[in-house]
Amino acid sequence: MVAHVLRLRIALLLGAFRGDPQKVTRGIVGALLLLAATVAACWSLLRVQESSTAAVGAITIFCGATLTLAFAVAPIVSAVTDPLDPRRFRVFALAPEPLAGALALAGLFSVPVLGLAALAVCAAVVWVVAGATVGAAIIAVV
Repeated sequence: MVAHVLRLRIALLLGAFRGDPQKVTRGIVGALLLLAATVAACWSLLRVQESSTAAVGAITIFCGATLTLAFAVAPIVSAVTDPLDPRRFRVFALAPEPLAGALALAGLFSVPVLGLAALAVCAAVVWVVAGATVGAAIIAVV
């Protein structure tokens, strides 16, 4: 079941690039803008490593809080229905525990989470340069 839900998630992600030309254009422009924003944020974060340790800490904490707020507010503001909402799977009479695990795993494969993972890796690099141990940086990212 997990593999099937993951295939559904990938099909949903690639579905933004299918359909009428306007929809495909919006999907491509949106993906390029998100990629540019992620690259700019990673570059900015990596440039911070030349600052003092206190500045690195303050900047990464502020950025982390901002990202957390964005992840909390974005679903409310965008009003987009989640295609992998657990209530949509009621018609299949699946057990709740395996479905919850499959949906949690599928939730890791989304565009915002992939961008967040890139930023987390950059933050870990900055923390290691600022004096944190590699183990602590890995634990902080995970």
